[in-house]
Amino acid sequence: MRSKPGGDTAEDAFRFEMFARRIVAAEYGRPDAVDWAKSWYEQLIKPCIVNAMAAHGWHKDRIVDAFIKHFPSVVVSTQGSIWLRHEPEAQRWWLMDGNFTSAGENVLAGCFAIVTHQMSPAEIEQTIAKHVKEMERRIAGAFSVRLLRK
Repeated sequence: MRSKPGGDTAEDAFRFEMFARRIVAAEYGRPDAVDWAKSWYEQLIKPCIVNAMAAHGWHKDRIVDAFIKHFPSVVVSTQGSIWLRHEPEAQRWWLMDGNFTSAGENVLAGCFAIVTHQMSPAEIEQTIAKHVKEMERRIAGAFSVRLLRK
């Protein structure tokens, strides 16, 4: 979200009031208001995903929609990465195409999460937490990381 958790409730109240006014305008013959409301909510989802990933130590790249986290391993400090992709026609965001290669195996292959536009911020945070837990479980089982523990 644009405001920090527990942030300025007056600002949030103003934003939500403006959102509600657009919805009401849409009901009374302003079709552009519906499109505006959809795009407004879509713009709130991405920052919510970014904040949830950052809370688990996965930081968004400055340029592309990818998240990176460094992990200690036997060889060197290696990094895991995962991409964020938006599908506006399906009204969802994907966390997909993860990469953490150890002993020639990408342990994050096939690991993905879907965030739909119908999810609340709390549901988005839960989805991200489950996904991060699964990714980090797979990384902990990677050969180069397991050797470090021995």
